[in-house]
Amino acid sequence: MIDAEKLATITTALDAGATKAAVCRSFGIKRSTLIDSLARIGWFAGRKVQEA
Repeated sequence: MIDAEKLATITTALDAGATKAAVCRSFGIKRSTLIDSLARIGWFAGRKVQEA
């Protein structure tokens, strides 16, 4: 699992145009961990999905 502070930095990088592959290399995390963490917070294609 990725801690909240690191995840905030990652989403900022992704929103700025970084690829998931580049983020995984830079932060030393597995792609599956990244995908799971982004899904957990509702991040999708540069925007956070609002919970109903």
